[in-house]
This record gives sequence, C-alpha cells and structure tokens, in this order.
Amino acid sequence: TEDTEETDTNDTNDTNDSGNNSEDDLGEMPRIGAFLTDLDPGMGGTVYFDSTETGSVLTFVDVPLYDESTMVNTFQVELNATTHEIVISYLLSSLEGASTGSASGGLAIGIADGNGLYDAVDLSDFGMASFVNPVEGFGESHPFDLTNQQVTFTPSADSSSYSASMTTIDALPNEYSNIISVVDDSFTPQELTTPFQFYGVPFTTLFINNDGNITFKEGDPTCVCWVCDSGDGECAAQYLAGAEIEERD
Repeated sequence: TEDTEETDTNDTNDTNDSGNNSEDDLGEMPRIGAFLTDLDPGMGGTVYFDSTETGSVLTFVDVPLYDESTMVNTFQVELNATTHEIVISYLLSSLEGASTGSASGGLAIGIADGNGLYDAVDLSDFGMASFVNPVEGFGESHPFDLTNQQVTFTPSADSSSYSASMTTIDALPNEYSNIISVVDDSFTPQELTTPFQFYGVPFTTLFINNDGNITFKEGDPTCVCWVCDSGDGECAAQYLAGAEIEERD
C-alpha cells in the first residue's frame, strides 16, 4: 500500500538533505513511483538496497501482490549519482483483464517534486495510456504489461523537469546483494553512499516502502485502500502523487 497527503507548498528546496521532516509538512514529499499497490514482500520474494559511490539501486525480486502469491513482480530502480537519471527496469510485471481487480490500487510510474503532482511525462508513445497525473495507472479497463521494459527519466539542464525514454531489456541492469526489510504502510530509511540530486536538490536519505516507491521524506501511515476501490489504478496513482481524495467509510 502507498500513502501521501496533499500539500499547498511549491518550495521543494525547503526539504533538507537528511530527509527529516515535521508532522505538518508530510505532504511535501519529493518521490519516485515505481509501483503502486499492493505488493507484499512478507508473503514472498526479496527486497535489496545497494548503495555505492556511483549510485543506489533498489531491487524487488519475485515479490507477490497482496493475496495473489502467483502474481510476482521483479523490478529495479537505479538512482545514478553521476547523471542524476532515474532508471526503472521491469523484468516481470503485468496484469490484464479481470486480474487487475485483484490489486488494491494500481500502478504509478513517475516522479514528483513535492508539490503534490507528478511531472507530466507522456509515455503514450510506448503503448501506455496517457495520464497527466499520474504518468501511468491501471484498472480493469486499462491493463498494463511492463515485462522486459525499462523507463529512464533524464533531468533537464537546470533539473527543473524530466524527459522519459523507454527500451526493451532481457535482464536487470544492476547487481544486487544487500537484503533489506521494508515496512507495510510506512517507509524504511536507507542512507546513500553518495548524495542523489533530485529536481536540483541533493538528498542523502531515501525512504522506501513495501510497494517499491521511494520518497525523500518520511511518509504518513495512511493506506491507499482506505480511499480507492480495488483495481482503481487512476485513483490510487493520483493519491500517490498527492491528490486530495476523501476517505471511504
């Protein structure tokens, strides 16, 4: 499950590089969405986080969806400390037809600078439905198949925006070895060997949750399944980006 709160601020630069935050600014979360909800590492698979001088790599291997042990997902998120690119590589990740309703929310691929909105990167040229917020979401009427696909987000010269490119892969591009535990409905901190520059701001701490999503500030404990119906990927991905959605009873 994934979580966020709406924010009214436009000042990402107020985020300090240690990742610390106060209770009243939890919505100010620069973030990277690689998957949205609901992965369950507690039921199988392994999560790794490896950090070196050249960058950091988060890897999910054979992690199932919640209550769907056969629907496993293998993907990797690389934060390149030299180019400041974000590379998300999917080796196994797909849902289609009625099976999309098995997921508590949906998939969200994209990056957000802490203003509550994703950077509007259009992946429609790569066979994805076009969403402004989020970049990608799935539902029963919108399946997805990212198996053997790699998405690279490249910053502009002034780091104010990102462009996206996509290619086909047959293996995860980076090695991994350091197993970590991740927390459901919360974020597990991981220290970086080399700071990563995101929207022009250097960060030394990542916060990772069980669904493969990364923030640069600690998140609130709200579960997306409290506000979005099962299989409603657009709702879930909007919520991840910081949209205000009223909780259901």
